[in-house]
Amino acid sequence: MRENEPALKVLKRERVDEKLHGLLQYPLTIVSAPIGYGKTTAVRTFLTNCRSPYIWTTMSESVMITASEYFWYLVVKEFYKHFPDIANIFAERGFPQNSIEISRMIDFIQDFEMKQDTVVVIDDYHLVENEQIDLFLKRLALAKIPWLHIVIISRGIPQVDIEELTMKGICLFIQTSDLSFTEDEIKLYFELVKFKGDDRIKQKICAASCGWIAVVYLMVTNFAHNYNLEYHNSVNKMLKSSFFDKYNTETKIMLFKLALFNIVTAEQAAYILEDITAIEKLDELSRENGFISLDNQGNYKFHQIFLDFLHKEKSGWDINVDSVIHRAGKWYSFKGDHANAFKYLYMAKDYENIFKELEMADITSINSIDTELLFQIFSSATDEQKYKYPMATLKYIFFVILDVDKQLGTDMLESMEQYFLTHTHSNYSQNQILAEINLNFTTVAFNDAEAIMNYASKALELLGEEHSITRNQKGVLTYSSPHFTYAYYNKKGEYKKTVDILSTAFESYIKVTNGSGMGCDYLAMAEYALETGDLEQVELNAKKAICKANTCNQLCIAVCAKLTLARLCILQKREKDLRTILDELTIMQKTEKNTINLYVIENALGYIYACLNQYCNIPKWLRSDNIEHNSIFKRIAFNYIVNGKAILLSGNYIGLEMLTERFADFFSELQFQLGFIHNHIYSAVAKYHLYGLDEGVKELQKAIDIGMEDDVIMPFVENTDFIRPMLKSGLLDMKPEYLDHILSFYSGYIVDRAERSSLLSAREIEVLRLLENGENQSSIADKLFISQHTVKRHMQNIYQKLDVNNKTLAIKKFRAMHG
Repeated sequence: MRENEPALKVLKRERVDEKLHGLLQYPLTIVSAPIGYGKTTAVRTFLTNCRSPYIWTTMSESVMITASEYFWYLVVKEFYKHFPDIANIFAERGFPQNSIEISRMIDFIQDFEMKQDTVVVIDDYHLVENEQIDLFLKRLALAKIPWLHIVIISRGIPQVDIEELTMKGICLFIQTSDLSFTEDEIKLYFELVKFKGDDRIKQKICAASCGWIAVVYLMVTNFAHNYNLEYHNSVNKMLKSSFFDKYNTETKIMLFKLALFNIVTAEQAAYILEDITAIEKLDELSRENGFISLDNQGNYKFHQIFLDFLHKEKSGWDINVDSVIHRAGKWYSFKGDHANAFKYLYMAKDYENIFKELEMADITSINSIDTELLFQIFSSATDEQKYKYPMATLKYIFFVILDVDKQLGTDMLESMEQYFLTHTHSNYSQNQILAEINLNFTTVAFNDAEAIMNYASKALELLGEEHSITRNQKGVLTYSSPHFTYAYYNKKGEYKKTVDILSTAFESYIKVTNGSGMGCDYLAMAEYALETGDLEQVELNAKKAICKANTCNQLCIAVCAKLTLARLCILQKREKDLRTILDELTIMQKTEKNTINLYVIENALGYIYACLNQYCNIPKWLRSDNIEHNSIFKRIAFNYIVNGKAILLSGNYIGLEMLTERFADFFSELQFQLGFIHNHIYSAVAKYHLYGLDEGVKELQKAIDIGMEDDVIMPFVENTDFIRPMLKSGLLDMKPEYLDHILSFYSGYIVDRAERSSLLSAREIEVLRLLENGENQSSIADKLFISQHTVKRHMQNIYQKLDVNNKTLAIKKFRAMHG
């Protein structure tokens, strides 16, 4: 560095710091200005000086990866450094793709107990912005999580309805005019860097820069090198003369290659470039070039102004970047980063290594890889390449069947089966591959118990004593339903037959997958017994199902069994046992990482609270009147049973009538008979209130016709509060003994309203006991090692459950119930 060259120092700007201080009072702050106005430096300097905890994540272009998936990958990566437990759950659940997952993610973040405010900075947001991310961040801001402050730094204004958020006092907006350097600040900068130019030169720089600090820096640097301002009208020319021209050819080539990545670590650069001296060179470059920065995580970042210059300058050079891209893919592969590894390997057209990794990866890991990238990879590969790595291809086909196009997946499976009936493989026996194909056919046959039994039996026969390579215990056998037999009861009059098949149908499947679905035999019997009122067979079978499920970590089976037990407890007025189940399910909900298992748990909780008429405790997304409907996981449609009951409890009968018409299509898709029963019941309640008894009875008759064929009574028992006038009207065509059966259970089902609303969790009882002892929110938070925000949320739940609106009434009612 020359003696009179400006040092890389940061000017303290009290005016900007004062503006930024507001970010600690807002859920969302947007810092928007064109390139080179010091957005990043201003925010980072402020946060460093105020010593507020912050997580900084810098975006880069999502080449070959969907922007939302790449955004999430970068956020999770930074969270791992500060909150690994949260990051693990973020990683497992993935970017929230729809309103359900957004609500769930926000609930999870709200429930996280943070001792102090934390700022999450998203820098260079414009590089990944899309509608999905905008919606998620807007919803997150609207949630007004007390400890969370999001800062978006972007060249443009993010499409998050900034006017609405600002009017609601949720968003702080800092723009170009706030960040532009005033003449006084530019003069202070001259003093900071000990600029040697005279007053005429300084005035010329002030006038030419228009407050753009990047231009000020370049002009000062250019003057230090050339003692004139000849090039002040061209940023690229100043970059070239101030920095680039003084580098040797080797350094220039290194910069061209690293510009492909925007952000790199020194070790990564050394590996990619196959040059250990890159570590030292990068360090030296970052010290003398203000457009290459080193953060406290060891990442070197190229400023976008410098990146743009390098990309433009490179056009005149003959540089082969293929090997650099390929080595980048291998670097990420070594680090276990599938998303980036596959991106760069795909760019390098190295399908071989991609397939090798997929061949060995657990099937659940395919969910963490961007869907668009997978499509591109498999669309570009030949059948020869796909069949060389059959397990990788089968994992991909499994994903296609579930989330994309069942028929396309079926066609791919059939083609693969035909190929391997006449071809051998060097690494796998023919039987192994055909067995795995048959296991994939069980997914195609979803909802058909006999077909699944046949495919699984064939797979077991082919494998002998071996276990499947592509399927294991991590699969969620019930998909997103908390009711196992619901998915297979698809023909009126055949519920008992279906349960008999299910009690043995999955034996082969459980063996070949080493435990996936363990306990479903007893579960099927327990569910059938409950739905038909054979209560003596419910509890024992449900508990056996839980015991068996736990031996193989089958959470979905255990949750289904817990729902069955909870419904039994409500019927038998076993409040203490019911509270225990609710507490267990709530803990599972907070700690479970698998998104599909979360659907199972939340549907179970929603169903229980719906039975208790506790609308406010039903998960928010299950109360919505706009639930998305796609993929097998969501096409299971059980959530519409809970959703329909929630709308019924809200008293919105017009909305309920409209929605039940829509829900009928969803239940029809796979002929869910229990879905039909519940839906007709809800529709009957709506029509009864809107049009009178006759119309209600006409609709309820449809539910009776299905239920009576299989002696199903529980949906009617659980909704008798709402359909009793119709049941007792004498207008229904039903067997007298069937009606008597329903009403006899209803007389035992009625639970006193006070008892229902006393279902407080263990933590809520702790909070109430402390309130009773005269503690305030602050002291309760200290004693229970939780935040005041969490105490406040517990108190809100207590008021809802006890049907009161203040602390005094809550304590009074609690004493009356519990002594």
